[in-house]
Amino acid sequence: MRTLPAPVGLFVLAVATVSALVAGAALMGVPATQAAAGTSPYTTLSVQHLGFRVLSPDQISPGVQDLRDTEAQHGLDPDFRVVMRLDLQA
Repeated sequence: MRTLPAPVGLFVLAVATVSALVAGAALMGVPATQAAAGTSPYTTLSVQHLGFRVLSPDQISPGVQDLRDTEAQHGLDPDFRVVMRLDLQA
């Protein structure tokens, strides 16, 4: 069995995940929003390459902020997470 090198495999998985997120958001007519580990420049840059932009704290919706608060309660440091959005054209 052939396998992809780890960085390539992770990129393929990330693109597939983002593609599903974008497709679902487009069906609902809302922007695609995701939270990702911001400690890895590779993660942030690969998603920005797909058109996402990093949101500033005042741009994060209350619902996404609630999710970030829940993540923090479970031990994920919010300082190491970024929230990104892809604004979809109607």
